Amino acid sequence: MSAKAKEGERVKRFIVDSDVVASATEKLEKRAITCRKLLLTLYSTLHEVLLTPGIKKEWEARYPGFAQSWAAKMAQKGLLIEVKNDPVSGLAEEIRALDIIPEIAAIMLKDCHLLEAALTAGKAVFSQDDSAYAHFYDASSKIERLQTIMWANPERVADECEAWLRPGARREQKRCIGHRPKRSKHL
Repeated sequence: MSAKAKEGERVKRFIVDSDVVASATEKLEKRAITCRKLLLTLYSTLHEVLLTPGIKKEWEARYPGFAQSWAAKMAQKGLLIEVKNDPVSGLAEEIRALDIIPEIAAIMLKDCHLLEAALTAGKAVFSQDDSAYAHFYDASSKIERLQTIMWANPERVADECEAWLRPGARREQKRCIGHRPKRSKHL
């Protein structure tokens, strides 16, 4: 995909944060249900998920049984795309160069590998970390390529993850970090 992906193009690969995988349990609480639905929708709509070594390590540290089963089914269908190396695009260095307090930089660097992977894949991340999102949003005015990455939280009703995935997950600027309004910490 080009550096400036066009509005309306289909997203072919997604990055799924370990917080989504860890939350996809058999519990009957909202977070578990929405994360399970997201994973099942990715599977049923045949969307690919990129799995870097760093993301895989995080998943395995937090894998509930449901997510393990889902990942095995995704792999059987060829929808779980494992790569041998973590992508490095220089994004971490750009974050370190920002004039921000160290605690915010640490939050961003913790999830930087997700965005590095997204930059090499479909430029779309599923994560529940709205705090990290807010910091990436703030940084997107200085690091322009962050503006091209779509970020959706399966627990956030307004993100309409299932409704977006089912008809083909077209690129929408309104989903991009630099183009949607800053989110509050509240759903």
